[in-house]
Amino acid sequence: GYCRNGTKCNFAHGATQLRRPEAKNAHPEDTELRKAVNGEAPAPAKLLQWREQLAALPQGRQLSFKGLRPTERYALHQLANEFQLTHMSTGVGDQRRLHILRP
Repeated sequence: GYCRNGTKCNFAHGATQLRRPEAKNAHPEDTELRKAVNGEAPAPAKLLQWREQLAALPQGRQLSFKGLRPTERYALHQLANEFQLTHMSTGVGDQRRLHILRP
């Protein structure tokens, strides 16, 4: 979004800007989670749990996640890629869901 302070502003004015590590209003877990996904830090428990869930997903089955922050959705998309699973986000706002399928 637009900010009168331009590039000097460290407040995230939209979901995409929340991914910036310097965003003042980003969720405290997001920086750690993003670093872990990028291989720059050890994986937090949440990421390990999701990895186990996706590894155990049987063929032809789907998992759906709701109520995720953008960084959490990003992490799950990356994990789905790692396991070569089909994945897609649907909905808007509070109705946003991530669906992951093992074909």
